[in-house]
Amino acid sequence: MLLLGWTIFEAAEHVGAAIPLAVLGLVLPDLTFPQGIGHPHLAGHLPRSIVTAYSLAHHPLVPLVPLVVLSFAPGQPGDIVAIFTFFLAWLTHIAADRAAGYGRRKPRRIADALRMG
Repeated sequence: MLLLGWTIFEAAEHVGAAIPLAVLGLVLPDLTFPQGIGHPHLAGHLPRSIVTAYSLAHHPLVPLVPLVVLSFAPGQPGDIVAIFTFFLAWLTHIAADRAAGYGRRKPRRIADALRMG
């Protein structure tokens, strides 16, 4: 909840590009799903072809490292606030997924999944 509140605050406080970039950051990790359209998979499982992209987009270090770097970047805070808000929203998405019980995925063959149930 803290990350979501912080993301909303940053987007509302700085407006401009911060708002669309916050929205993009909130949905970006799940934009890996369309890559799997038409690929074979079981219900409730991701196609093997997108597991790596999905897991990378849902790894917390991917948005966290740029957040830390931007926090110490020289210059005016107004110059980086929109991109900071983007990475903050991305991290918010990952945290919300974890809170809902979704984590990174591992590739599984269909035959293995059928055996495991």
